[in-house]
Amino acid sequence: MPTRISDDIWRQFQQELAAVDHKPSAPLSRDELARLSPEQRMALARTEFMDIKRKYGLKVDDVLTFLPEEEVVTYLQQLMN
Repeated sequence: MPTRISDDIWRQFQQELAAVDHKPSAPLSRDELARLSPEQRMALARTEFMDIKRKYGLKVDDVLTFLPEEEVVTYLQQLMN
């Protein structure tokens, strides 16, 4: 039986999603990227990746076709944990 979410929660979700879409963000320069730690660069890449995935309505299998096999295995292992 599907769970029904309240209209208030749905409206809040849509507002937050719209805020992310309208948030101005300039790409980081090479110098700015160089100052980031590997963890920060990965978090930035993951965020950008998830934004693109959501924006274009991609599914996991659509995305996985673009990743190297080793990364696909790691990603699937993370999903299972």
